[in-house]
Amino acid sequence: MCFIVQKTRPNAKIATRDIVCYKVVMEDGGRLTPYYYWFTLPSDQYSLRTITYKMNKNNKSIKLTLKKPTFVFNTSLETPKDSKIIYEGYHSYATLFKAKEFCKTAIYSNSIVVRSIIPEGTEYYYNSDREEYVSENIILKEKL
Repeated sequence: MCFIVQKTRPNAKIATRDIVCYKVVMEDGGRLTPYYYWFTLPSDQYSLRTITYKMNKNNKSIKLTLKKPTFVFNTSLETPKDSKIIYEGYHSYATLFKAKEFCKTAIYSNSIVVRSIIPEGTEYYYNSDREEYVSENIILKEKL
C-alpha cells in the first residue's frame, strides 16, 4: 500500500487517545506479515516481507517520511504529480467495511483483517477520502 497525503491534511497528527483501526495482513502458518504489492516494490524493499507482526504489543516504530510518487502500487490510484506519498509505515483502514472491501479484491487468499489500535502518542496521518491511516506504530488486537 501507499498512503496519499491529502492536501487538506498535509501534516502529521499525534494520537491523543488510542484510535481503533483495521489492518489487512497476510496469515501464513500462524505468522502475521504485511500485505502489500511486493512484486512492484524496489528491490531494496523486498526485506519488508520478513516482518512478523506481534499481537497485543507495540511493533517496531517506523518513521513516516513524505515522498514524491515514484511508482504506484495499484493502477487505480490517482496520484497527481504534486502529491506526497508515504510508502513505509503501518497502513490501516478507519472502518471494518473498507478493510473487508480491500480483502475482497486482494490477490492473496490468505489475507485477513485484524482489529488494531494506533496507540496514544503515536504520529499518524489520516486520509478521509480513502478512510485510511498510516502510523508510526500499531498494536494488532484481534483477528476478525
